[in-house]
Amino acid sequence: MPIETEAKIKVDDLIAYRRRLEKLGASWQSKRIERDCFFDEADKSLHQNGCGLRLRQETDDQNNTKNILCFKGPVDNNGAFKQRREIEVGVYDLARTQMLQIRRPTGIDVH
Repeated sequence: MPIETEAKIKVDDLIAYRRRLEKLGASWQSKRIERDCFFDEADKSLHQNGCGLRLRQETDDQNNTKNILCFKGPVDNNGAFKQRREIEVGVYDLARTQMLQIRRPTGIDVH
């Protein structure tokens, strides 16, 4: 099962940071727009247990779109970076998947 390792870095001066990356040999690859919808139980038990369920629509700079449903396991904060297990599944029909929202009265909450 894949492990996500995440580091968040505050950048006060984006232009200076970009120039520094370019000096190190980095180059612009692509632009990506992400639209997320998070799901949880009505009692927020996923969040309370450090987990998450996300439906993401991702569009690149060529206007190609893909949809991904992702379960994020509890966070392991034993190191310098946040790590957690992730399960990602491609979603062919986003509109039907978004219909999961109709489950709201049965305990699944969308936010």
